Amino acid sequence: VHGGLFTPLLRSMRVLRVLRLLSRVPSVRVLTTALIRAMPGLSHAVVILLFLWFLFAVLGVQLLKGRYFSCRDLRRNVVLLDQESCNLKPNHDWNQPRYNFDNIGIALVSLNILALRDEWSEIMWNAVNSRGIGEAPSRNASPYYSIFFVVFVTAGSFIGMKLFIGVLINELSSKQDRYLMTEEQRAWVRSAKMASKTPLPESTIPPSNLFQRMFWSITTHNIFAIFITTCIILNTIFMTLEHYQQNSHWDDVLEGANIAFVTIFAVEAIMKILSYGPRKYILNSWNQFDAIVVIVSIIGLKINGPGATAVRMFHVARVLRLIKRAKQLNRMVQTTIIGLPQILNVLALCALIFFVYGVIGVQIFGKIPYQGNVGLTRNSNFQDLFHALPLLYMASTGQGWSTFLEGCVTDLPGCQDNNSCGTPGAYIYWNSFMILCSLLLLNTSIAVVLQNMETPDEFRLEKWLDEFRLKWSLADPEVSQKIHLIEFVNIISTMSKPIGLDRKITEFKLEDLKGTEYIFILSSLADMIVPITKDKKVEYIQALCGLVRYLLDIDLESASAVIESAGVPNFRADAFGVHHYVALNKIINFLRKYPPPQRRISSNLLYEVSSSLNTGNQPPPSTPVNDIFAPISYPQL
Repeated sequence: VHGGLFTPLLRSMRVLRVLRLLSRVPSVRVLTTALIRAMPGLSHAVVILLFLWFLFAVLGVQLLKGRYFSCRDLRRNVVLLDQESCNLKPNHDWNQPRYNFDNIGIALVSLNILALRDEWSEIMWNAVNSRGIGEAPSRNASPYYSIFFVVFVTAGSFIGMKLFIGVLINELSSKQDRYLMTEEQRAWVRSAKMASKTPLPESTIPPSNLFQRMFWSITTHNIFAIFITTCIILNTIFMTLEHYQQNSHWDDVLEGANIAFVTIFAVEAIMKILSYGPRKYILNSWNQFDAIVVIVSIIGLKINGPGATAVRMFHVARVLRLIKRAKQLNRMVQTTIIGLPQILNVLALCALIFFVYGVIGVQIFGKIPYQGNVGLTRNSNFQDLFHALPLLYMASTGQGWSTFLEGCVTDLPGCQDNNSCGTPGAYIYWNSFMILCSLLLLNTSIAVVLQNMETPDEFRLEKWLDEFRLKWSLADPEVSQKIHLIEFVNIISTMSKPIGLDRKITEFKLEDLKGTEYIFILSSLADMIVPITKDKKVEYIQALCGLVRYLLDIDLESASAVIESAGVPNFRADAFGVHHYVALNKIINFLRKYPPPQRRISSNLLYEVSSSLNTGNQPPPSTPVNDIFAPISYPQL
């Protein structure tokens, strides 16, 4: 076998044992299965691309065979001599570049380089400068050949490759989870994750303490927010003004600006702590982030030397606070965070493929020297895995992979003596690697991100979820994540249609719900299936997930397994919920108003009725009925 390929090839096959990880790591196995099952849908796009490739390859051979030759001296410089004169001149060779159109095989390789757009212009200009077979090249001698390359790059790269990528994204988006969960379950998990990661808005109810109210009115004012945002932007601009060999005066200006901005942000943090209180302040994740930046910034003022610059660079992190104000940017960041585990799965599979190709490359191309090699360098070679992996990463981005391929097929003088010649197997190695990594795996990450983007139904949910979170924050100013079930019913009844009745109620009682209004609210609560705790309260996460489930019209029974596996809060469908309480309240009031003959309402009636519902959250038997269903009035939400 050429270049002693057989023995290192057999030796490199041992690395395929690593592929057993595909079946042992669940996340990678699922992704691999999804890619394999997407292949039938990709076959149509592959057939179109193969037809296009062969069509242009045959056309290229007919037009350009033998036209890439030129005369070169010992330094590989082009000399303007024809073939006959070149052969007569000593130390001159009549040869051609590695990539040409002399036969169908090398034509397909050249077209692949054109499609991936790696130094493709050099292949085109060699054709444009050609004059004919056996003739010396001349600048722009055949400009009409550029039409061939422009048409192929447009049809094969801009359209053909993007068609392949589009079909890949569509297949993965439609099939990646099809074999694991249904479409509505996938929508539920995605929406529930988004909802569960969304914190409550800050309370708009001012504190009762006069001192706290003064700072609260300042920190919640829109002008204060604009001022802090302006300071963040100015702080970032001042950091960009630092440059090499700046004078001492400019050092003093930047140092003064740094102290001023640190002082402003420290005062902001102190004012928020005084207005909200330490507990409520630290519950907000953005406040936690801001507090860390302020503390690090203050420490940076006391540090001198190289470490001070590194600490001050941490100030740039304040720009991330602008995400909170940009609604579309905030949604995009949330989408990326939710899809991050799946992206990591893609990267893990990429790392596995890189390792396999790296080991195979070291075994096959490891003896090829980089000294005097046109494609390999001291930093980019296959002498060991440490150099091979960065080389493969550079190639996966499309940077110089055709040069690496040329270096792996080059035969340097004396290579037969130490078995260090290039091998034609490099064509298969590099083309398969580029198709697998550059086209398939790296574009799979795009499919994963698109899969987690909001669907039109989920986008419409945002209006209702924002309204619900605002009303909840008014009922829960202490951000305890729990409210009384009567307040929750009030929230649902006062929400906009079609969820609630869009009522403006100053004091709410369950007895106020009568006729069709009662039936409507009870039906909505029954669809939400929001459980209550033993102290007759509703948890925020359970209420939010119930609202999402109601708006998406998702069956809890069919989605329960997926909900539990996704880590989203779940509960039994027969749990004692708000709708049970509302219904029982109606029954008790009816029995009070129209008591049956020879029967009085015992204090254990609620317990007896709720026990028949097979629930584990019943009130204790000793709890008086009048205490359980005592009318409660709450301010307008």
